Formats: sequence, structure tokens, C-alpha cells
Amino acid sequence: MKTITLFFVFFIATNLLAHQSSLHGYPKHWESGKEYAKKINNEDLTIYLDQLEKPILYIPLHDCEKQLHLHPREVDCDGAKKRKNIAYNHPLEEPIRMVGGIDNSVFSSCPLSNLEKQTVFFSDKFDQDITPRFAWRHAWGFSNKMQDYYYKKNMGDVDSLIYIKNKLVEAAENNYFSKAPNCDFWGKQKKSEMDSVCNFEPSSLEGELTVSGWSATNQYFISGVLAMFLESHIDIIREELYSERERKLVHDWLKKIVWFIERGPSDGALQKQTKFIPVESTPNHHSIRKPLIYLLWGIADKNNEYFTAGVRAFESAYNVITEDGAILGEHKPFPSKKIRRICLKEGTISAACGHNGFNSFDRANITSRYIVLMALILENQGYDIKNKFPKIEKILEFTKLSVEDPLNKKFSKLWGKYTLEEYHKWNSLRYQSDSESNPPMPHNNLGHLLLWDLYYGDNYSSVVPDTSYQKNVTEFAVFDGTCLKK
Repeated sequence: MKTITLFFVFFIATNLLAHQSSLHGYPKHWESGKEYAKKINNEDLTIYLDQLEKPILYIPLHDCEKQLHLHPREVDCDGAKKRKNIAYNHPLEEPIRMVGGIDNSVFSSCPLSNLEKQTVFFSDKFDQDITPRFAWRHAWGFSNKMQDYYYKKNMGDVDSLIYIKNKLVEAAENNYFSKAPNCDFWGKQKKSEMDSVCNFEPSSLEGELTVSGWSATNQYFISGVLAMFLESHIDIIREELYSERERKLVHDWLKKIVWFIERGPSDGALQKQTKFIPVESTPNHHSIRKPLIYLLWGIADKNNEYFTAGVRAFESAYNVITEDGAILGEHKPFPSKKIRRICLKEGTISAACGHNGFNSFDRANITSRYIVLMALILENQGYDIKNKFPKIEKILEFTKLSVEDPLNKKFSKLWGKYTLEEYHKWNSLRYQSDSESNPPMPHNNLGHLLLWDLYYGDNYSSVVPDTSYQKNVTEFAVFDGTCLKK
């Protein structure tokens, strides 16, 4: 009997390890190489979601934590040629509540914020494809209706949430967002149908072969559409507003969109720097959004595979926070003297000035924001964020100080001593703009500070300008964070 028991223990353990090893490896189906990049650079690689199969989730291990003490110029977390997939690392994580980013104890002290931005409508013209171009078309209507739901729910009035539910059912019935062209950041799109939906101009980096796959599509669609849909879907499930048919219809429709989001390493990007081998970068403003979807879908679907991947990705992102709150790999020093001279003269007109030091504040704010938003989701699922992940507050302190005094000498160690005019010239501070004529992007403002303060009673949001563009968190369908109470 003992021999049989030991055999079964060995058999189960061996098969478990075999199962894990297939999931932990680097995705093998990805083609690579310069010739392959040339071949696909201008091809129509449209994905039809109805044909998708469930993907293997991928969160790469980066050796960044050991480099936190290095000067930013010396950091190289992306250099490894082989990756370990940590999406399935144990312990297995389980969502415990049907709550997303906004706890069900939260209510709003304001009704609809903007009467001109409360209608939600889907159409064949705008909503057939998953593309960057119309990413925030539904953001304000959904957010207004959700705010009205938070305002009236304690009175037993859930009409606004029913309105959202009916819209999601309509979208699912019409199978909107059922295909996705490869909206390339840099590639010259030759297909006329791509030109009509992909609004990114070709890069001015002459001779630089880059195939960006679905990078732009994923980033903007996650920020402007999918996260908000999932947040609303979770609330509708919790309030039991779906009929059985409606819930299955919407859930199956959203599932295929969630499956699409997993495009493998770097969403299929191929570039010279990585020898045209798809490599996922250190947690940054490109890669940080996908884990938010993993967490939300893990909750909506009661799916521990997705939720575990989201938690592992959050932990990976936490490991690139420095002790002063900067983000390793994002808050970079200025590039070479040659690039610096170009950017001082031309600003963001030059494509060479879009990343690295000249946009560090702006780009890193996206990364910081999504780390904070994931922390709030996990707090709602019983994780002790303040005690177990104390560097999250370092992010918030860093952000608050950068708004109060962008020229603080604490930052000069990273960026050098430049004027506010030069920072504005590079769009470095766009995320904190209070200009109605040049507002920050909906996914790159300071609204996450308001949500943190709502949960923890802190005061980091005291620096948020009093404009609607600065107070929203479209990922959680929040139009005006100052209206929310707990």
C-alpha cells in the first residue's frame, strides 16, 4: 500500500512539474529575425477574435531587483536572451470578492458630471475593430453613467447600471470588437482599410526597421475600453442584473477580447535592439497595462489562472520601484550629448526625443498609475498593500513632489538641471497639465492619487489640479474622483 501511495505522489508531482515547465518556458511559437521582420512589416495581420483559442499567459522574470542600487545608466534588466515565464508561479492566487477597482462600499456625492457626455452608443462605423483610434469613445459616457449609479445605488436606484448592462448586451449581440488589425506604431501601413482605423503616422527614424505588432492597439484599447468594460461587468454581476442569457452572452464576448490582449512577448514587437527577437521589456508604460486586465478578468471569471498572473505581474512591477519612488527603466537620465542637443533644439518634433530622459516624467507616470491601480484591486481582494508593499507610497510621494516642484534637486540626479520651459517643450509634464486646451491623456493624469487617498485617508491628491481631465480614472469608469466617498 505504501509503495502504491509513493507511486501516485511521484506520478502527480512529476506531471505537475511537467505541466509547469511547459507553461514556464519562453513562448516557442514566435518567429523572429530581420528577414521575418521585413516580411511582415507591411502585411495585413488582422486577427479575427472568433477564431482565437485560449492563450498561455506570459509574465517574464526580470533581474532588476539586484540593480536597484545602480545608476540608471548602468541598469540593464532587458538584456537576458532567455526568459522564465512567472505567470503561473505558485502560490496560486484566488479572488475572494466580486469587486474590481472600486469597492462596493464607495458612493458618489455627485450625480452625472457632464450632461453632454452621458450617452453611450455602439455603431458599425466605430466599433467593429479593436484599434487605437477610437479608444476613448465610450469612456466618458460609461464613466458618467457609473458615477450616477454610485450616486443613486444607496437609494435602491440602479437604472444607470442597467443602462450600461443593456449597452454591453447590445455590443455582444452585434459582436463588436471582433477583429483587430496590426496597428503598427512605426510601420508604413499600405492597406487602405488600416489607414482608416490606425491613426499613427510613420516614424521619422529613417532606416530603423521596427515591427510593433499590436502594441498600440493593446495599450490604448486596454486603457480606454476593456478595463472599463470589465469593471462595469463586475458590478453588474455583483448586483445580479443580468439574465442568465445576457450574462453568458456578454461574458463569452468579453472572454475573446481578453484572449486577444495576450499577444505574447512585447505584443509581437520586433526591433533591431533585440536582434528582432520578441522580448518583453521591464515593467514599463507599454507592458504595465495588460496585468490590470488579468486581475479584472480573474475576478469577473473567478479565474485563478488570470488572477495569479496579475498578482505575479504586480510583484514584478513592484520590484522596479526604487527607494526614492522612481521607476527603474522609466525615470532615465538624458541620453547622449548628440541626442540631447537635438532635443534641446527641436523638442518632441524629433522622434529621437520621445522616450528616454526627455519624457521620463510623463511615461513613468503611466507605469506608476497602473501599479497603484493594481494595488487598489488587490486591496479589495484582501491583500494588505500598505504593510506588505510599502514602496507603493514611495511612488505617490515621488509623484506629489514632482508636481509641486519638478525642478527639485532630488530629480536632478536623473535628469539634469533644466528649466520648466524645457520640460514643457519635451511634453515631460503633460500628465500634470491643467490646461483645458492641452489636457493630459485620460490614462495619464493624476486621478489615481484621488483613489488612493479615498481608500487610505492620505493626502497625496492635494496637488491634483481642479479640472475634469485630471480627476478621472477611465480604467475604473471614474469621471470625477473628487466625488467619490467611502
